[in-house]
Amino acid sequence: MDGQLLYVLDMAWVKRRIALEYDGYATHESRLDYDAERDKRMAMRGWITVRARAEDLKDPTRVLNELRTAFDQRSR
Repeated sequence: MDGQLLYVLDMAWVKRRIALEYDGYATHESRLDYDAERDKRMAMRGWITVRARAEDLKDPTRVLNELRTAFDQRSR
C-alpha cells in the first residue's frame, strides 16, 4: 500500500498520525457505517481520528479535548 492513496482527510497531522474529520450533516448522515469502518482501518494503520460535528462549531470543547488527548498520546 505504500504510495497508494487510500483516503482524503479533512485535516491531518501526518507525522503524528492524527486526523480531524468534519461530519457535515448532509455529507455524513448516510455514511455512518462507512466512516466507522474507515476509522477502524485507519486505527489499524496507527492513526487517531477525531470527528467534529456541526454542534462542535458552537462549543468546540469536546473536539479540543479529544485533540489534546491525541497529541498527548503522540508526544509520549
